Amino acid sequence: MTMNATTTTTGAVHRQGFVVDLPLPPSVNHRYVRTRRGGVALTARAREYQESVYAELLAQLGRVPRPWPGARLGMRVELCYPDRRRRDLDNALKALLDAVCGALGLDDSVVDYLVVQRVYRGRALARTTVWWQ
Repeated sequence: MTMNATTTTTGAVHRQGFVVDLPLPPSVNHRYVRTRRGGVALTARAREYQESVYAELLAQLGRVPRPWPGARLGMRVELCYPDRRRRDLDNALKALLDAVCGALGLDDSVVDYLVVQRVYRGRALARTTVWWQ
């Protein structure tokens, strides 16, 4: 499947996508906790992150877009770090994908195209471009 991003402006909603600056996600190492019954649950920090992503979508876009039923997503993520400490990119992705897709009312299994890049911009954020077709 070929996907073409049709968005360029941060905080702008287009017919088929948007670009937003989100807080950096917590590491997957801080995402789950064991329950008393032997199950697994999201930590308070992970739940707070999901809520903050939803709030950022509302603040930057004015609404939370809803792709049409059956839409397949593409995402481009720039993980912007303030320093050059060692970090694994994949540790941040699961929380980000779950939070963005959850805010859109979708499961992250609909993401068919994903590009991730680490950049150093002096401030911590996850610039995320999402589009669907």
